[in-house]
Amino acid sequence: MNTKKVIQSSFRILWRNKLRTFFMTLGIIIGGLALLLSMSMGEGGKKAMMDTVKKTFGANSILLASGGGGMMGGGYSKYPLKIEDVEYIEANIDNIKIWDPVVSTNGDIVFEGNNTEVTVYGHSERGAEVWNRGVSKGEYITSEDMESSARVALVGSRIVERLFDGADPIGSQIRINNIPFTVKGILADEGVDAHGLDRDEDIYVPVTTMQRRVLNSDNIAFAQIIAEDADHIPLTVEEITEIMREQHALTADEEDDFSIITTVQVEQMIDSMNKTFSVFLPLVALIAIAVGGIVIAVLMLTSLKERRHEIGLRKAVGASSQNIFHQFLWESVTIALVGAIIAIVLAVILITIASRMMPLVVSPLSIVLSIVIPVVVGIVAGVVPARKAAKLDPIENLT
Repeated sequence: MNTKKVIQSSFRILWRNKLRTFFMTLGIIIGGLALLLSMSMGEGGKKAMMDTVKKTFGANSILLASGGGGMMGGGYSKYPLKIEDVEYIEANIDNIKIWDPVVSTNGDIVFEGNNTEVTVYGHSERGAEVWNRGVSKGEYITSEDMESSARVALVGSRIVERLFDGADPIGSQIRINNIPFTVKGILADEGVDAHGLDRDEDIYVPVTTMQRRVLNSDNIAFAQIIAEDADHIPLTVEEITEIMREQHALTADEEDDFSIITTVQVEQMIDSMNKTFSVFLPLVALIAIAVGGIVIAVLMLTSLKERRHEIGLRKAVGASSQNIFHQFLWESVTIALVGAIIAIVLAVILITIASRMMPLVVSPLSIVLSIVIPVVVGIVAGVVPARKAAKLDPIENLT
């Protein structure tokens, strides 16, 4: 029996037993769909976070945070970080181009009868250049605002919708923690960041105003420093570390009470987090595909009893044991392949819909794997039933 006849016969048998074929295919569909969706979520999440890092930080960025203990500080702190620390660093390191101090607090924002609670950030007049975010309308914080600790604010577009019903807010007076501020600009849209925070709900005020009028403290949470030359960042980090330890009078056996983060470190952290995410979820999907393979094997073995007469008849008219083996194996592979194709079609539809709400990326590798893995599982699942079918005695099964 030639290959064409084997394939045709396999399709006829699978079509004749639609319900059994459906259940054998279902496991592969679910597993393949889970594999594609999980890999798309992993790739999409990584891309979104990397895009945010590149947009917010840039290759020349160095983040100096108050408190030791790693990413964004928050741990041990002998002395809090102050603007004077960063000014001293700028005066003593040649590779510093520009920097911006940042302090934040939760703020209860009120305008007429509307109110909301959001995060309020204190920035300097250099914030627009340092963080790559200016205003879409109005004016950014100025050096005069900084010097006078002016009660002016920049609001995100979500704040405009929420408090002002979409009307032009510039010149209006809002209250932040019961302190009056005049809106002088609307921040450029930035969307949701890697932490899931909607940055269009931000409010910026001069950092000096935040310190003197809102928090009554001259501390800062962190400062973003832009280096002149990205190639010299490792050396610059060493110099900043040395200066900060000297400024904070840290002894040799004391840990840093500050944290320094570079873009490379952030990207490495994201990559590490993504590896965990992109290994665990696909593993669950692979288990689902494996279960689908077991279902195929069990149902094909179960069907041997009702197909004994068919197998005996085919052998009686000239089909070899190898022909029977190939037919059963082809049936198993066909089920897996059809399931994989259906899974891809469903995944593309779901990803197209869901990508409007979350970052999803379908990579060529995920498509290849979603076909190759089910086919391999189908081959493995079909070997035992195919061997058992090939060994059946035609005389015994025709009687």
